[in-house]
Amino acid sequence: LKDHGFINIPELHVYAKCLDMKVMLAFNKRTLNAIKTGNYEDGYKCMIENADYVYNIYIEQSNK
Repeated sequence: LKDHGFINIPELHVYAKCLDMKVMLAFNKRTLNAIKTGNYEDGYKCMIENADYVYNIYIEQSNK
C-alpha cells in the first residue's frame, strides 16, 4: 500500500479514497459551532457521529 506514501497505515488509504470530505467538513463545522456556542452536548454528539461515519467506512472497506 504505497498509494499515498503511507506504507504500513492502511486506514489512511481508506480515508483518502473513501471518505467524503464534504461530509467530514460538515461534521467539523457543526462540532466547532457547537463548541463556540457552548452547546457541548451537540458537539459531543457530532464527534460521536463523525467517528461512527469514519469507523463504518473503514469496516466496510476492510471487509472487501
